Amino acid sequence: MLGEETIDVTGADKPTIRVWVDFIDKDCRSKDLSPVADSYSLTDILKTGVVSPNYCGSSKTKPKPGVLVIYVTPSTFKQLWDE
Repeated sequence: MLGEETIDVTGADKPTIRVWVDFIDKDCRSKDLSPVADSYSLTDILKTGVVSPNYCGSSKTKPKPGVLVIYVTPSTFKQLWDE
């Protein structure tokens, strides 16, 4: 099941935000689903919105001003056990 995490940054005063996905979920921003530590410009997020790549599926949301969309998918029990 593909999940979608959204973070509303309206009113934030820092120039960038860095996003890490927790160890239980797989980060869909990389082709091998490994963790990514990308920084995103708050100016871009506030002005146009930002949608991360989605290598877990074909779902893609359109950017909305003030919203950052990061795609994640839950790890299976086997994936968690093997790590």
